[in-house]
Formats: sequence, structure tokens, C-alpha cells
Amino acid sequence: MISRIALDTNLLLLWIFGSIAPEQIGRHKRLKTYNNDDFKLLGRLLDSRQVVVTPNAMTELSNLARQGTFGRLADEISNAICMFAAIHDEIYVASNVAVVAPEFRWLGLADVIWLESAGKDIAILTVDAKLYDAALKRHLPATNFNNEREKAGTV
Repeated sequence: MISRIALDTNLLLLWIFGSIAPEQIGRHKRLKTYNNDDFKLLGRLLDSRQVVVTPNAMTELSNLARQGTFGRLADEISNAICMFAAIHDEIYVASNVAVVAPEFRWLGLADVIWLESAGKDIAILTVDAKLYDAALKRHLPATNFNNEREKAGTV
């Protein structure tokens, strides 16, 4: 049974902003295509699953979340990332392992590390069609969030 879930960086951003500053969904540079219904859908998809992260995803999250945020909001987002990191398991895959994967050349390091991490009890939830397709080709549990958005009518 899949008890843990790996969120790609865009969904991590949606989760953080939706939890702290839902009014920024649709306004933040990386969240322009989302709305509050998408955040609620993400919560339903996570349900009782434990979210897992990688150092690569947390680095991307930290960098992207700060783009265009200033003052109090920047502090709140930083605090939310700190709290998020403190309560979620972090999986480490060495870069020298990931870069030899055939998908590295067209997916990049962070996404290949998700492929290397997924398996029996970890599913990937992504908006990235390339990552989703690569996971399916490896027979890994994966869900394309955009497909779920279409089913739910939030798009």
C-alpha cells in the first residue's frame, strides 16, 4: 500500500502558499495557473499520506518561494518551509547515482531523484508530464495532478 507521497516542486509551492497565504495562489509567479480549489484538491489527494521530500526539492522550494515575496510574507513563507522541513521525512539520493540514470539528460537532477526514490510505499504526485511519463515507463506509482484537476473541474 502507498503510504507516502512525493510532491514535485510546483505542488510543494502550492501546498506552502495555500497553507500560509492562499491569496497568493494565482498571483505568485510559479502559481499563476492554480486557484484555491486546486489547493483543496491537493489536500484531498494527500489525505492521510505522509509527504516525503528530498534535499533537491527543498532547495528548489526555498529558492522559488522567495521569488517575488518580501517583508512579512517572505518571513511567513520561510517559517512555513522551516516547519515543513521539520515534520516531513527527507530522502537522500546521491547526485552521482542520479546522473547515470538515462532520464537525467532530459529530466534533470531533481526529477530523476524522485524516480530513484519512488517505489513500493512512495508515489509521485506531479504536474510535470515528462516526470509522470518517466515514472510510468519505470512502472512506478505516479499521478499527474493536472489529470486530477480536470476530473475535479478545477482547471
